[in-house]
Amino acid sequence: MNWHDIKPSPDGSHFLLDGKPLWHDRYTTVLSFHAPGAAPVKDASGWYHIDAAGDSLYSMRFQKAYGFYCDRAAVLCPDGWLHIDLNGNACYPERYPWCGNFQEDCCVVRSPVGYHHIDPSGRALYTERWQYAGDARDGMICVLRAHEAFHIRKDGSRPYASSFRFVHVFHKGFAVVLDKDGWCHIDPTGQPIYAHRFKYLEPFYNGIALAIDVNDRHVLVDEAGGITLVGP
Repeated sequence: MNWHDIKPSPDGSHFLLDGKPLWHDRYTTVLSFHAPGAAPVKDASGWYHIDAAGDSLYSMRFQKAYGFYCDRAAVLCPDGWLHIDLNGNACYPERYPWCGNFQEDCCVVRSPVGYHHIDPSGRALYTERWQYAGDARDGMICVLRAHEAFHIRKDGSRPYASSFRFVHVFHKGFAVVLDKDGWCHIDPTGQPIYAHRFKYLEPFYNGIALAIDVNDRHVLVDEAGGITLVGP
């Protein structure tokens, strides 16, 4: 049996394989399986993780648990959030008011002084703290500081000097950002790749992005800044 084929039931109380109930166990809540083949579940004893045979991976129980990413899972204990390994052991001594999931061996956490990122051993990757920070994607992270948004690398360094009102993650080499004039795409150096600004803008999909222009029309924009009106 491949754990990839195991799915949560629509009511979130058990697991299905090929559309049929797997095992006889029923839970308060179940979440999806993630590599290397573990799923978070909740029953009367609390939250924990099971393997593809339905067996608990460890004896501890938590107030909340999420899936494993980079062999680390975020869990909530009485004294705060942390990450555990597949044996249920804490990966570091710190506890946080909140923590995210590991992506690219990097995870965002929130401390009383702001957001920052840690490595799988719990070491802070840089000294700066942010008002908000997102996950790493292709080595880049969205952060917010003093109402200005921009990207950083995983070591906390900035790939460009510009700041924006809002930034999205880089996708296929470009990121959607909001400046004082509207939405546009930037390249990894922080430069807009065309002069247009939009009321709404999506990432590029094979070189084309859907947008709403300043006249409230749906348009398509390409990577060269070419505009095509959608529909008649």
